[in-house]
Amino acid sequence: MANLLPINSTQFIGPAPSPQKDRDKYAHRLNETSSLTDGIFGKTVPRKFGLPAPEKLVEHYADSMEHHIEKRVAIFFQQLVACYQTKLHFEIGKTLNQGESAPALTASKNGTVRKLCPRNAAHSSTIPCLIAYRGSEWDAYQRGELDALEEFVYLKGSHIYGLCNSTIEMPRAINEADIAIDGNSEGSALRTKSLALLNKAAQGDLTPVKGLKNFLLLLINTVHEKRGTVAKEDVRKALENYEQILDDIQISIANDPEIFSQWLDVRVDPSNESALMRKTIYHIRYGAIRNNLLSQAQIIDMIEKVKNQIFAQMKTEKRYCFAEDAFRQVLVELAAERDRLRLRKLFNLPAETNQKPTYEITKARILKEKKLLLPLLKEVSRKMAQMRNEEISQRSSLTKTLREVKGWRQADLSAKIGEHYPSLPSSQSTISRVETGAKSIDSNYASKLSKVFKVDAGLFMPHFFHD
Repeated sequence: MANLLPINSTQFIGPAPSPQKDRDKYAHRLNETSSLTDGIFGKTVPRKFGLPAPEKLVEHYADSMEHHIEKRVAIFFQQLVACYQTKLHFEIGKTLNQGESAPALTASKNGTVRKLCPRNAAHSSTIPCLIAYRGSEWDAYQRGELDALEEFVYLKGSHIYGLCNSTIEMPRAINEADIAIDGNSEGSALRTKSLALLNKAAQGDLTPVKGLKNFLLLLINTVHEKRGTVAKEDVRKALENYEQILDDIQISIANDPEIFSQWLDVRVDPSNESALMRKTIYHIRYGAIRNNLLSQAQIIDMIEKVKNQIFAQMKTEKRYCFAEDAFRQVLVELAAERDRLRLRKLFNLPAETNQKPTYEITKARILKEKKLLLPLLKEVSRKMAQMRNEEISQRSSLTKTLREVKGWRQADLSAKIGEHYPSLPSSQSTISRVETGAKSIDSNYASKLSKVFKVDAGLFMPHFFHD
């Protein structure tokens, strides 16, 4: 099986880190990430719960902790996929983003409201920010041949970056449990060993599936070790919950290998099952996801540069909600019709728009900058069209790969297509032209090919940049 193409020396992988004192905070109402507010108590503990002791309070968050830990595991798998066979080198970067700060949890007794405990916006990811270096440059730097390195915030602005920096509001004890296992610096044992797994995946020495299993074992051992060292009972209770959740995840993965298919959003037909076919399907999906994330990051970077320029002229704070929301809505409204849905998905825009007067005034001010906005939209549209064309062209190599995994000759594939779809062009010369790219495969032909190969149609039609 051919390796994924490594990241070339000119390909966009993320912006250079920008100096900033504080973390940029995602506003919940902008729906930029999967960050969650407190889904258990909201702002105040209802009167019927009284004033629970700290360790009892943690117990009420069992479902939130389960979501938190399951998300940590799933995010690391996505990071392994994003790094796989890139030939980049990664280091742990300073965390630049998170959800909004969490307010303290309050309780009411005899008509008096008092602060019950602090809450934190806890990151669900082990490594929220990855700094990437070109592999050849990193090697030269290690040999002393370079004095400095160009560094990039890997995939900043893409959906995986937002996922890695999403948070969930929970009592401070649960965040302290996270700190116990992660450490409060980039050099903690868990993060350092997790980073080593990502770098092995980047070199192709470790598949995402194997890497995730190694990470899960590492995380279980770390939680078990730290549970015996913490002094605070509520933090220890949180770690006990973590340990049980992780044990259940490990059992689930051992008993149901389809969990990886779910995370990759691809189906493996049981009648088509073989170790090589599953490996091939996953391999194809890894490449499609990685290429999509790289393009997302590049498009968001183009948009951010223009947005910051406009906001500077307007003397508007970058994270001011009205301005951020208004800017995105203006882009969608000005975009060509075929690009609007894709932009909405890229921004995770809600169906309903803000109707407040301040918002409309801000939109009007942004619309005055069409001389900057229209060239930006033209370039964004061009990039999306390029990605659509690349998705279509990749169907050729995919056809050849699946045919070879099946052990079929071109004549065999020709016969099988003719058997199932007599009206479909299927001569051996047609198959040859398809595999060399001389004949493009439209969505109808791709859909029928997927049925002949008994694979998920999404392999042929990932449609990341289609409407």
